[in-house]
Amino acid sequence: MPAWIITKRFRADPGHYSSSACHLVIKSATDWSYTSGSHQYSGGGWCFVIPMSTVLHKSRHPMALDMVFDALMTLFVTGPGAAVTQIGDDSGRRLYTEAPGAHLSRRGLETDPAKRLSGIGRWPWYGQTGRRPLSGELYFARRSVVESGLKFRITGSSYRLVRGVARNLVEIEVESRYRGAEEIRIGGLGGASQRVEIQPLKQTRRIHLRHLRQDPKTGSWRSLRVRDLPVPSEGMAVDVWGDLEVVEIQSKGRQIQMEVELEQHLEGKLRKVKLGLLKAPHERLLRLSPRDWSRLDNEGIRPETVRRP
Repeated sequence: MPAWIITKRFRADPGHYSSSACHLVIKSATDWSYTSGSHQYSGGGWCFVIPMSTVLHKSRHPMALDMVFDALMTLFVTGPGAAVTQIGDDSGRRLYTEAPGAHLSRRGLETDPAKRLSGIGRWPWYGQTGRRPLSGELYFARRSVVESGLKFRITGSSYRLVRGVARNLVEIEVESRYRGAEEIRIGGLGGASQRVEIQPLKQTRRIHLRHLRQDPKTGSWRSLRVRDLPVPSEGMAVDVWGDLEVVEIQSKGRQIQMEVELEQHLEGKLRKVKLGLLKAPHERLLRLSPRDWSRLDNEGIRPETVRRP
């Protein structure tokens, strides 16, 4: 994972940034190139760009750089007033001692070895002052696929969560006029079976969800988009198998309905198929299994509902 750490001030050496021997060109999250001297890096992973103006009030190197360079997983949450109040795993380990609201310093980190969640680090741009709100929260994690299941408690009226690991991406967007909170569990990301669970902690709200997987050899990718999904108070789950060969959406309570769209970027061409308004009935799950992703069309996708196991 190449990284470009800017340590020279523009006034001290303006030629350093105007030279063609030191530049970064970004066309998309996976289509980018970075030239440093005689070395050039391109593609091969997700490119994250963080304006240094966001963190300039901190040290230039606010955390151990090996955490950034070796990190395989990232989590980014942004939105007006949104905050990650807790991160934990299925065994009860946690990142923070409690979850009262936004964490504006490192004082709330869990330090008890028996309770602490290891392998998680937050980029410390806490930055909430009387003049500006929190810009967002960025976390890095080093965890295997087997232990990658993590629970995120997030509060806010509207926010976006992006969780990425080695050519796999989950994006969840919540839109509401009212402040609420959800617990989102993401497990198996990057593995053969991946699962996203969403449990409202306050009132129920509508969400948009995207699940993307990229081919490591060709750079092509496939994506599932679920829009206007009303999450019931009992919660819901989305399971993805293989390279999106099978997708299952289930409600843990009442019937839910949503707009579903499949996308594929293959050989430089983007193909989209809108499946329209689909339903996941009570005590049943909605299953999608495209017969041929290389010829993605409506006729090759037959949604079916099956009884929940």
